[in-house]
Amino acid sequence: MEQRRIADLSACPDLKAPANTKLAFHVYAQGVQIYRWTGASWSFVGPSAVLSADADGKSTVGTHYAGPTWESNSGGTVVGAVQKRCTPDAGSIPWLLLGAVSTDGLADIDSPVIQTQKPASPAPVATTGSSTPVVKPAPPDDLARRDFVIPVEGVKREQLVRSFEDRRSGTRAHEAIDILAPRNTPVKAVEDGTVARLFESKAGGTTIYQFDPTEQYCYYYAHLERYAFGLKEGDKIRKGQVIGFVGTSGNAPKNTPHLHFAVFKLTAAKHWWEGTPIDPYDILR
Repeated sequence: MEQRRIADLSACPDLKAPANTKLAFHVYAQGVQIYRWTGASWSFVGPSAVLSADADGKSTVGTHYAGPTWESNSGGTVVGAVQKRCTPDAGSIPWLLLGAVSTDGLADIDSPVIQTQKPASPAPVATTGSSTPVVKPAPPDDLARRDFVIPVEGVKREQLVRSFEDRRSGTRAHEAIDILAPRNTPVKAVEDGTVARLFESKAGGTTIYQFDPTEQYCYYYAHLERYAFGLKEGDKIRKGQVIGFVGTSGNAPKNTPHLHFAVFKLTAAKHWWEGTPIDPYDILR
């Protein structure tokens, strides 16, 4: 019978989970903690580990990396935040009590709004959608008045097709627009703003989260081939600036390069992964 090791928290009682906490799942991690030498001291960068369902590491179920983030093979994530820390041994890596900051911890990275359930992953597709209007709320007036740049170079407004309501996993809406273009076509910032996050995920691949100038909205660019040279988090970017290149990273079909572009209204917390989706077709057309 498998013997699971339970950490002895007698030296760090503050790290015990609240009494009403329930175990959701159990995984094993095998990897490393990454540090960077600053010239004067070592600075912690983040973990890099493979998550497995068994102690032998034969049944891989996901990965663990900076954030801290735990990502399943299907693309669902748990993002944590440090609540308390303790170092029972001065020479050891600190022990941490983490709290999930992504609601119930299951987020669909290919559609950046947090989901309460993670459906089974469908076969990857790049939809051509429809230009037929659907009955739904109009975009916010402040967005409708803005003169956005089409995020893929060479694509005209009349070439855009609506795919916001396209189904994923039978019930989940796409909540984005797919813009097909040759691999390595430049991807441009739709307006001025700030690079809130450069993120790599199983579903979205190489992605960019951009906050608008008011930090009320977030623009999400996914399936990129690569970032523009030198692009980094916190950068102020200008409308029309090349920030990446069309590709097939993540779960995009490898023979269908395209940009998956989404827009969502941020919550008061201004988390880069959380918000209310808005159909990009309506604001780009």
